[in-house]
Amino acid sequence: CLSAGESSIAVIGEHPLGGGWPFAIPDPSCTDAVLVEVELVDEALSISTTVGAGTQAPERAAMIRPTDGGIVTAARCTVAIDRSGDIAEAMSTALLVADAARARRLLDAAPARRFLYDLSKAAARTDDTARMQAA
Repeated sequence: CLSAGESSIAVIGEHPLGGGWPFAIPDPSCTDAVLVEVELVDEALSISTTVGAGTQAPERAAMIRPTDGGIVTAARCTVAIDRSGDIAEAMSTALLVADAARARRLLDAAPARRFLYDLSKAAARTDDTARMQAA
């Protein structure tokens, strides 16, 4: 398992005890809550979010929608898994900045490997860890 900071990881092979490497992705807006649990084998995972430490300065926003230049301020978290770390990283960012229609197309292309969570206080919370509708 190789960690590239707080937002990206890559694993090679199975866990030493067998099976995939288990990961629980915490909800950045709710202490002790988990967004999704996944197992990885020979894959990379990337997380992008607009919520959490260092994201409360819109004038320094890291996420800008390329289609219109708008700063992405919606409270969101995305998770993307792919065999390629580059693709996982690009996909988590693409999901975060995509409008609803584009996000839906990206999610539908790999439903068990791409996740988009609406973390706004107005968003309905569920007990399961299924991905939520794009905002």
